[in-house]
Amino acid sequence: MIQNKRQLVDAIKAAGLPQNLLKIWDGDVPAQLRYTLQDPSSFFEAFLMHPEGFPSPDELVILWQTNGESIVGYLSVTGIFIFNYLEDGPDDYDVLGSTYQQMLGDLFSKLIMREVPDQELAECVDFLDFRYLPQLQGFMAHNPDWETNTIPFIAGLEASASPPDSDSTSG
Repeated sequence: MIQNKRQLVDAIKAAGLPQNLLKIWDGDVPAQLRYTLQDPSSFFEAFLMHPEGFPSPDELVILWQTNGESIVGYLSVTGIFIFNYLEDGPDDYDVLGSTYQQMLGDLFSKLIMREVPDQELAECVDFLDFRYLPQLQGFMAHNPDWETNTIPFIAGLEASASPPDSDSTSG
């Protein structure tokens, strides 16, 4: 179980995740993400005091919190990204994908639905290193079931873009 911020930094590096995720802990995020990607330090302190209240505490890497009610995290052993409303308990969470890009697909689909201007979307893409914005925009525009099919769509893009031996967490 991660016990301090240094171990968290090491876990993010070990998972091959972008170091910009650490800027979230300082509140250094683009304006469009400020209310979604919030500093999770208060949840991290609660996690240290009551790990049993969080999903898979032995492998959980908390990436950010939103509105003091939910977290997005990475389960390092399982290799999945999750979304958890803390009031729902540790066993009730949504899987956001098995790669970083799949997890971002969920976030960016919400930004697209909020009609965030292209220039601001580009800033978010640069900050988070999302690779598939134009493809996701096209997919959402032409697929009425985009909400349930975003993860497989991004997975298909990743499979066609990366060599078979690439690391699934960094993709």
